[in-house]
Amino acid sequence: QNGTIDGQGHVWWRKYRQKLLNHTRGPLIQIMWSTDIRISNITLQNSPFWTLHPFDCKNVNISGVTILAPVHDAPNTDGIDP
Repeated sequence: QNGTIDGQGHVWWRKYRQKLLNHTRGPLIQIMWSTDIRISNITLQNSPFWTLHPFDCKNVNISGVTILAPVHDAPNTDGIDP
C-alpha cells in the first residue's frame, strides 16, 4: 500500500442521520468522462458517500485497493459504483 485517503465520514454520517445537511454528501473519489484510468495500491476509508465512482469512464483499472467503512452507521458507503 502506498497511502490512505480518509474521508472522515463520521462527521457526514452523523449530520445525515440528524437531517442537518443542506446538500448531498459527495463521493470520496469521483472521476468523470475519462479514459485509461489506473487506481492502485491505496486504502480508501470512511467515505461520506460512495467510495469510488468512475462515472462514464473507459478502460478503468483498479488493483490493490482496500476499501474500509464501518458495517453499521455508515450510510451508502458503497465500495465501487461504476
